[in-house]
Amino acid sequence: MKNTNINKFDTLLKLIKSAKKTSKLSHAFLLNSDNTIIREELAYYVAKMILCQTPLEDASPCDSCIACSQVNNKSYAELFELTPVSKSRQITIGKDERELDTLRWFEHQFYLSSSIKNGQKIGIIFDAECMNQEAQNAFLKTLEEPPRRTTFILATSNPSLLLPTIISRCQQLSALTNEYEYNFTRSNELFDALAKLVLTKDFISINSSSITIIDIINSLKTEAESVVRGRLQKEIDHYDQAKEEKSLVLSVQKRFDLKLEAAIRAEYLKLRSVFISGIHTWFSLAVQVKEDIDPKYVSNYEIIEKYVNDLQKIDIKITLKALSKVEDLLQSLKTNVNENLVFREFCLSFIEI
Repeated sequence: MKNTNINKFDTLLKLIKSAKKTSKLSHAFLLNSDNTIIREELAYYVAKMILCQTPLEDASPCDSCIACSQVNNKSYAELFELTPVSKSRQITIGKDERELDTLRWFEHQFYLSSSIKNGQKIGIIFDAECMNQEAQNAFLKTLEEPPRRTTFILATSNPSLLLPTIISRCQQLSALTNEYEYNFTRSNELFDALAKLVLTKDFISINSSSITIIDIINSLKTEAESVVRGRLQKEIDHYDQAKEEKSLVLSVQKRFDLKLEAAIRAEYLKLRSVFISGIHTWFSLAVQVKEDIDPKYVSNYEIIEKYVNDLQKIDIKITLKALSKVEDLLQSLKTNVNENLVFREFCLSFIEI
């Protein structure tokens, strides 16, 4: 796992290395970034810095020792991750330590005997802002009296949703890009379809955009399943092998199937949120383009850049009306509606502007 995306944060990395060299690394870190990939890279970089057996002269992890290799391969035995997998995309406290992917299960791992020689353990909570209030209060107690030889890493895009007392007990690392990440597979197709809505007037083109947009949001469910299965592949292989060997208890299999289903649903909701944000952002940028705002002051300018010349030729009233229709769309999606029908009506409404 090469740190290609975090290398741009040279000052931040120097601060972490300095803390490592002076033995002042915290027992808990709060990584704040608006980019999913950067949050993940930075979390694993900190983990490697703590675990590396042969650090470089500047305290960078060597990326070649056993510990670094295991972190890169996600096989370090004492590195535990927690991420929202419930249908509500919440990290809950859980009934007890046996309930997988809950805070109690996560915390329990750090009080068990270590399976490795140095006993150093790492706990990473991705999307830490998804911990509900009960889970945050419980985790605060753990931060106040952390287990021995344990480092916690909280990765978040919205630290304001965390308790101030949690934030105060963590060494804060900020790696903001001031850009939103539209990281679903067909994002470029979406932006092309949105451009057609305002740049064309004929029913055929607008209807074509409608079909494309609906097809993209429907494809997010398949994409979510692919993402989750890739993330949980080792567990899936384990359960598949146990099935073949007929050594799997039915209740255990059912629990894992429910976990997998919930994780896929949570990932879908995440992708859906990004998809809807993409629509709103594109039309907001279209208005900004008409108001001649300097691109260097515009976040995510890249998603609209190729359409700028054509947008400059249309009346600003069109882009303002379009943005108003997006606001109506967002309101409609908050109710229990047929999403495909809502998106189709949204697209066809552009015929009249």
